[in-house]
Amino acid sequence: MWHLCPAGTMAMAIVAIVALVGCPSDDCPLRVFERPDVACHASSDCAEAGLLDLECVDGACRRTCVRDADCTLTPVPDDAPRACREAARDDPIGVCEAQLCVAGCRGAGDCADDECCVAGRCAVYHEGFESKTVCPSSRDPAKTTVDFVTLEGLDWNGPELGRAVRNPNNRVVRTGDPGCTLGDDRCAGAAAEGTTFVVVGREVIQRVPVLGTTCRACACCLECILSASGSAPTIPSCPGETASFAIDGVCSADPPEVCQAMCSACERCPQGCQDAGCPGACGDGVCGADETCASCPSDCDVCPEARLAACEVLPAKRTCSSCKALAAETEACLLAHSAEACTCAGAFAPPSCADCLVCKDASECRGTDSEFTPECQAKIRDCDGLGEDGCFSAPRRYPADLTDDEQSIESNPIDLADVSGTLVLQFDSVSFDIGDTYVISPLSPTTHEGCVSETVGERTVTRCPEEVLVQLCARDCADPASWVDGTFAKTGEVARLPPTRMRNNGISSLGGQGTFDWRAGRFEVAVPNDFRTSSFRFRLVPRLADGKLLGVDNFSIVRRSP
Repeated sequence: MWHLCPAGTMAMAIVAIVALVGCPSDDCPLRVFERPDVACHASSDCAEAGLLDLECVDGACRRTCVRDADCTLTPVPDDAPRACREAARDDPIGVCEAQLCVAGCRGAGDCADDECCVAGRCAVYHEGFESKTVCPSSRDPAKTTVDFVTLEGLDWNGPELGRAVRNPNNRVVRTGDPGCTLGDDRCAGAAAEGTTFVVVGREVIQRVPVLGTTCRACACCLECILSASGSAPTIPSCPGETASFAIDGVCSADPPEVCQAMCSACERCPQGCQDAGCPGACGDGVCGADETCASCPSDCDVCPEARLAACEVLPAKRTCSSCKALAAETEACLLAHSAEACTCAGAFAPPSCADCLVCKDASECRGTDSEFTPECQAKIRDCDGLGEDGCFSAPRRYPADLTDDEQSIESNPIDLADVSGTLVLQFDSVSFDIGDTYVISPLSPTTHEGCVSETVGERTVTRCPEEVLVQLCARDCADPASWVDGTFAKTGEVARLPPTRMRNNGISSLGGQGTFDWRAGRFEVAVPNDFRTSSFRFRLVPRLADGKLLGVDNFSIVRRSP
């Protein structure tokens, strides 16, 4: 049986800060998030006061929560008295803050002048990666609505940051149409809010070398070390049709006995220099990226940045006589003629072209239908005639791993110069089965805090914490030194994701996550006062195993106090 409640009581209920809505009588249901006026020592005290949905927290009856959905007030039935139904229309939007339900904003009018209302929260900044933003001041005015959402289209990962490359694994994905097959970027499952979110992963650079020129003896020496065939290599039966290289980046600089004769012949080959693309120290001189190195001192070092395996260093430091002569002849030709004229196909082709290229041509003949044609047989004989000094390929350098700057997802610049109050960066996150550690390449140029190396057989294995690090920048964000580790607002600990409770969660692919997984992964990172600049940015740096991902959504900067 429903009864109308006194009008005065109704008015008080509507305006109460505690979000009391409706009729505070036994006949009309109480619609509250908290009742600080009801003292309690235990949750049973709240129940005895008729507040069955509330628990005793810090001496007052309050509604606890894990996610915003827990703060939804129960709808008033259609058969309720009109006065109670009308009062329920003014129900506040409930949001979950610090595991307690509080009344949120209904619109921008409930927020400060420099804030917008986002899903019940007043925010200084918000980006939810939707085509239309609910916080226009957070985007370029021309991009408050976009047809197709990308990070670059929203001015994230801006070119002004000067990153040489960008990690393609960091990308915007979409929940997909109802009934779509889950698992790809167009059908990625639930977002924290809306229909899009961002995944962050690490780009793993495959160990495929950039090849340079070495002598035949060195190519055979390297092949012998890596093949472990047990038989001594001989020319012209070596090397094989393709260049040998250490796939896992590990091999010894000391050749086995069966390879020693050929590796000694390798040491007698002419000393070479780093070719274009791998500048490095050469004796007392320096070879630039655009130089042939023909004029450098003969005792050349291998570039430290080449990331060569131990057995690959000697072949990289040696060359063949004809290709070394060709470099010098080309340099002399360029003093009098054009670059086009001084190529091997040019009008003033250097004399050493034929000998430098003949083994390459012979290798391209082997194993083809043309191998036994007179032309190919002539090239093979000419190459074999050069003996140990024939010109073959060997690893010169390996592509560099992406730096933290290149691996990361970096926000657009945010103007916080005149923003007051205690600020936090709030966002939702879900882990896709991120574990505890991952193995990095032994030739990786960088490691980070917490990495541990161990010897497994003849290999050294380095394991590093698997994590995504939140970093902040106040200004000059193109400079790597300007980025510092963020800290969680509540604990002061470095903001590393995911926490232990979200690791090894079995969500192995896009689409395996649900709304609850997102809400259980809401985090707040402190924005220190000295980061209140007109060019503030934040970023996420993935340090993950190949294929592992972290989902992120709903980035907001909110006030925690005036």
